[in-house]
Amino acid sequence: DGVGSLGLNNRRFQDLYLSGGVNATSFELTGSGNRGVQITTANTDIGYINFGDPQDTNAGLIAYDHAVDGLYIRTGGSERMRIAASGSVGIGTSSPNNNIQIKTAYDASAYRMRIDSSGRVGIGTSSPATTLDVAGSGAEIAIRDTRNITWTLGDTVASLGFYSNDTSGSSGSTPNLARGAIDLVATSTFGSTHDMVFKTRGDVSTGAVEQLRITSA
Repeated sequence: DGVGSLGLNNRRFQDLYLSGGVNATSFELTGSGNRGVQITTANTDIGYINFGDPQDTNAGLIAYDHAVDGLYIRTGGSERMRIAASGSVGIGTSSPNNNIQIKTAYDASAYRMRIDSSGRVGIGTSSPATTLDVAGSGAEIAIRDTRNITWTLGDTVASLGFYSNDTSGSSGSTPNLARGAIDLVATSTFGSTHDMVFKTRGDVSTGAVEQLRITSA
């Protein structure tokens, strides 16, 4: 019409290419009922929406790869996220094999932490074999007390407790109490010397008691 609008009514185009003097700010589908945009390709091809600017014609992209049934998103010309056919989501990786898998941008081949579909946590490993699996050269788990106080002799500075959800017996009536523990206890008011205390608990409703002590002497 007089303002240069283009109307399509039951028309099919193999390709519709707008360039040159076209000045459009939006693409709008109107009418009653649901509306959508369909991109259909061959079984092994890719359907995509590309975002560009004068400096970079391929700055961003949303694409569906029919060869692998995967949806992926690119920014800055590189793939950033992919949803695989299985529903797994990968950020920083194009082949996620967990529900959510994240790889660091500075070292895409190195895993920092992974939680697999069984709930197992791996730190330094991509295939945790236990509930918590820490791997590395000289791997260490640190338990650090951040208080800077005057201690009372026998105060627990840090502790590693062992619990059970078993409700049988007297001990089962208090599952919030540790069945066993390894405690670091203060032997000076300044917290400069410590003993390591090992505790266990019988079939009682009270807490674990000391069975072995290694002193700092």
